[in-house]
Amino acid sequence: MKKHFSAIITFILLQLGVLNPAFAADSNTQSVASVGAEQSNLINLNTATEAQLKSLPGIGPKKAKAIVEYREAFGNFTSVDSVTKVKGVGNKLLSKFRDKIEV
Repeated sequence: MKKHFSAIITFILLQLGVLNPAFAADSNTQSVASVGAEQSNLINLNTATEAQLKSLPGIGPKKAKAIVEYREAFGNFTSVDSVTKVKGVGNKLLSKFRDKIEV
């Protein structure tokens, strides 16, 4: 129980930016913090701005605008693959940025 409590406190401190991940004592806590940091770097297709979408490989201003317009017209994307419903975004293009997005 004590180990779990320590891990929870360390995780909270990491999330608040109070503790530097390099100094976290528990390797399990570092793994959890790394996963959280990795997820925060993903671009959410359902909330991303055109500017954020343009940062994806192969997505320029027109495709970014098309993604936002599609989302506004048809609602949130239900999966990463559903972005291929947007005109001009096929499986080949999606494969370039699949690991950088989420829904």
